[in-house]
Amino acid sequence: ARESERERKKGGEGGEQEVVGRRNPGNMNFLEEKMAKPKLRDLIHAVRQCRTAAQERSLVAKESAKIRTSFAKDNAENRQRNVAKLLYIHMLGYPSKFGQMECLKLISSQYFADKRIGYLGLMLLLDEKQEVLMLATHSLKKDLAHSNQYVVGLALCAIANISSEEIARDSAADVAKLMGSGSAYIRKKAALAAVRIVRKLPEMQENFTPKIRSLLSDSNHGVLVAACSLMIELMEKHRPNTRVFRAYVPGIVRILKAVACSGYSPEYDVHGVMDPFLQVKLLRVLRYLGHNSREASNQMNDILAQVATNTESERIVGNAILYECVQTIMFIKAEKGLRVLAINILGRFLSQRDNNIRYVALNTLNKVLSPDQTAIQRHRETIVECLKDPDISIRRRALDLVYNLVNTNNVRALVREMLTFLMNADVEFRADLGAKICLVTEKYAPNKKWHLDTIVRVLSIAGEYIRDDVVAGLIAMISQTEDLHTYAVQKMYLALNRGLLKQPLVQAALWCLGEYADILLSKGDAHGGEEIALSVSEDDIFTIFEKVDKHASTTPLTREFMVTACTKMIERNGNPAFQARAVGFLERFSSNYNLEIHERTNEYLNIIRFVEDPAGRSKILGPIPPPPAKKNFDEPSPARGGEGSAAPKSPAALSRPREKAPPAAEPEAPASSGGSLLDDLAVLSSGMGAPAGGSPMAPQVPAGGGEDLLSNIFGGAPTSTPVPVAGDALVPMNVGAVGGPGAGGVVQASPSVFPNAVVYDRNGISVEFSFQKNPNNVAHTLVTATLVNSSGIPAERVSFKISVPKYIKFQVAAPSGNSLPPMGQGNITVPIKLNNSLHGQKPILMRLRLEYTSNGQDLVETADVKNFPPGL
Repeated sequence: ARESERERKKGGEGGEQEVVGRRNPGNMNFLEEKMAKPKLRDLIHAVRQCRTAAQERSLVAKESAKIRTSFAKDNAENRQRNVAKLLYIHMLGYPSKFGQMECLKLISSQYFADKRIGYLGLMLLLDEKQEVLMLATHSLKKDLAHSNQYVVGLALCAIANISSEEIARDSAADVAKLMGSGSAYIRKKAALAAVRIVRKLPEMQENFTPKIRSLLSDSNHGVLVAACSLMIELMEKHRPNTRVFRAYVPGIVRILKAVACSGYSPEYDVHGVMDPFLQVKLLRVLRYLGHNSREASNQMNDILAQVATNTESERIVGNAILYECVQTIMFIKAEKGLRVLAINILGRFLSQRDNNIRYVALNTLNKVLSPDQTAIQRHRETIVECLKDPDISIRRRALDLVYNLVNTNNVRALVREMLTFLMNADVEFRADLGAKICLVTEKYAPNKKWHLDTIVRVLSIAGEYIRDDVVAGLIAMISQTEDLHTYAVQKMYLALNRGLLKQPLVQAALWCLGEYADILLSKGDAHGGEEIALSVSEDDIFTIFEKVDKHASTTPLTREFMVTACTKMIERNGNPAFQARAVGFLERFSSNYNLEIHERTNEYLNIIRFVEDPAGRSKILGPIPPPPAKKNFDEPSPARGGEGSAAPKSPAALSRPREKAPPAAEPEAPASSGGSLLDDLAVLSSGMGAPAGGSPMAPQVPAGGGEDLLSNIFGGAPTSTPVPVAGDALVPMNVGAVGGPGAGGVVQASPSVFPNAVVYDRNGISVEFSFQKNPNNVAHTLVTATLVNSSGIPAERVSFKISVPKYIKFQVAAPSGNSLPPMGQGNITVPIKLNNSLHGQKPILMRLRLEYTSNGQDLVETADVKNFPPGL
């Protein structure tokens, strides 16, 4: 019995093992199949477990191969899962274009889950430039007529994101129809799709303009937000729509008032603020509608004041609404009190800790500085404190604002703060900051002594970062101010004793020693009692020269200044012992490795040794006459060493009398060919520069006339090859005399008596010319081109170029910027100097070329300017 029971148990165990053995193969196949077809979350988990980039690439490559194999087998069962994994791989940055056709197959499926993944893949893996997208047109139109609103919503989302011009044209009528749907969900998405259609095809705006009234009367906030976006796009693409939509201002004001003053609603509440997204959109629409309209601005003044007063600024959502409200107030014709309220809000922003809020406040204050400078001056201390902020972007914006705030009343205080900031500023700040301090000092200095002290302080702090024309301007200012000679040479002598590291300061000091060392040695009384108690001997000056020569930072240019200064001192000092010592010092440089120093030293030695006539030597080595007062039409260009600099850049100009430049040959009158005068246009200039040498002659053109030179100056196929003349290259140009750097000085321009002329106005970009004539030469004209962007889209990388007839010589100064903010928030000015050699015989003509990037598209526009005022 026991044996039989034992055998029965063994049989039972064996039987059970046999059953398990029969199930194991099935279980293993199931597990293998599961591992072979992992879900999206399994792939995400596996990617996160990769410890190196190589492991991740290997895993993604294997998974992509499996997905590609499944697509090749046309496995419809796993298509949705594979596309979802492919989208994740695409988000990781790996190639995924092989799944585009599978997205189209999912879109054509009858199941919503497939369509959802298919449309998502369509929007991520394709763009409007891909020809594959055209295959989705039929599915899109079919889904727009679907009975399920969520399927319709998927199609509208795809149109709003990636529709091309062809798809936009085919679906415009269906989208306009859906904007009147009974479902708020569909109306909202249809309005957003309409934004894309108007952006791609502005001529289709007539289909959607009548729908705005019904959308604004909707009670759903999502529909209202979409309607505001559509209104903004319609106004940007077609400016006359702004006048049409101004009839809706009272209704928009009522909506904004209802939203801003309504009680708590959990559906739209964000940190205690009622639907900030809708409030921001409504304020932006009001900004467009109130721009350049006094009537519309008056209708919205009260609600803007209410929003600005009642909105809390403790949270980011409140600050976002306040910022948009300030933007609206600043760019409509608001009341003065309302603008002061907006400036005060920006002042409160500057006191907050959030750097983003402080940055936008500084940026906005820079834009509205001109009309509201008095109100901004009240926040001057807060703005100056921003110069000490650790964030470099805050410091840069604050520096720009402080520079623009300087005037004759606060120049001492603000320059003092800027100098303090300069001492601790980063290296990348010093060049820009030093240039700004020098410009405001030159423009607003209360007296020449303070001007000199400030420039010397700048040179002693950041001399190595200061541009060359600052030293030249300081030299010109000292030479023009006789009462300042004693004080200047004494101060420069003390600066040399304090240190020789800042080479621009050393150069200016050496020039002063060369010109006024006799004053320093004579210990005479200074004009006005401004002298410093000093006792200086000739040995002290030679000690300075020795230190400069041996100093490690001394440059060849500084040695040129020193050689010239030493030569001038020989001429002024009659002591034979001093002259012998000075000649011995000069002989050190007679064989210098630097060609300029070598040649100049030997020239000076020959003059000293062989020119015995005192009058002749005095003409060469005597004091140079003060240069004429600098009265340019505009501020100097910040470029270092520009060719248009009116001040001398080397001691050569300081030691030898300036030779009289030969008169420029007048260009021959172009032969008449029976064509338009615009056929003579042959010179092209960019807003970033002008022809070298100031005003070169135009390139010569083949005889025969009748050929349109304008056909190739802007990049077209040339009909003839112009022969360029020497110096025809474009180089950075400072605003100087029309005659170029060799001209003796800059003549003063009389106030403008010619009316301004708008010479270009397309796509919201306008160019306005203002004119000034030179009273001493009627052929010279200053034209200031002002570029303004009144559209709602910023224009970047703006390039302004001109071409003129070859009988006109010209100079183009550097533009004030290369970007135009929207809604007229800023402008670019480009000074242009013209010299019409045939004044009275032929008029001024010009062709403009405007290149810029707007909304991601590179645009090129040209225009002929023939409406110059008579008499120019």
